[in-house]
Amino acid sequence: QSPAQEGVWAQAAGALRPRAAGNMSALVRITTGIMPQHSRVGMSRAMAQFGEVIHCHKPPYSGIVGEDFVNVRFATQDAADRAYQALKGNQVFVDGFQVGVGPTPSGGCGGGGGKG
Repeated sequence: QSPAQEGVWAQAAGALRPRAAGNMSALVRITTGIMPQHSRVGMSRAMAQFGEVIHCHKPPYSGIVGEDFVNVRFATQDAADRAYQALKGNQVFVDGFQVGVGPTPSGGCGGGGGKG
């Protein structure tokens, strides 16, 4: 890379880092009720009732108890807190299926079960 290209890369990387670092705690991990038919878009739409969803990550469905999860990053910590409380209270449904946070029905860790 030329020095000019390196400067552009540094500027781009620098512009992204503060936003990512500032929103690390606005993440909610859904760990229960994940179904193979759930899509990233469907999850994002369901979670948007709590605030602006910046990013939603849903890995391919494994079907292994305690391994499936969805990470949802919100624009604000307040939105993440509202979503987490609703998920914890079993008040969130995606495509008619209840989703939430916490231990899996088998008592496994479920991928952490919270925001982090």
